[in-house]
Amino acid sequence: MSTTIAWLRLMRLGNAPTAVSAIAGAWALYGGDLLKVAGVGVAIVAAYIGGMLLNDVIDQSFDEKHHPDRPLPQGLIPRLHAIAAAVFCDILCLTLAGGSAQTEAVILLAAIGLYSWLHKNTVWMAALLLGTCRGMAVLLAAAMLG
Repeated sequence: MSTTIAWLRLMRLGNAPTAVSAIAGAWALYGGDLLKVAGVGVAIVAAYIGGMLLNDVIDQSFDEKHHPDRPLPQGLIPRLHAIAAAVFCDILCLTLAGGSAQTEAVILLAAIGLYSWLHKNTVWMAALLLGTCRGMAVLLAAAMLG
């Protein structure tokens, strides 16, 4: 597997459009020019991808036993590179959120981090945090467009 394919699998980029759906409601309510809407989309996808990367970093020991075909257990991507990419994605999300949506971005990223850390431990907490992530994505979009 090429390094590019390994990164795409690690980021689960094919699922990113589900994160972008958060923009639709905010755009319907607040409108906004296409460039601004695109910035919101990039911020939300950055948070999503950062979460996917963090999730695999945290789950690496689990994945070594149960999903050895994933890029980190296979050693296709160094763990430190995945961490650095996750941090970059979070910084990008915070930067694009700007001052008007900073609180929403911080709460979204905190919920993503908590989900990645706790989702294997408690089903009810995982469901609550996943719902929080989805809701905060909508609120982040609204704050950035509103």
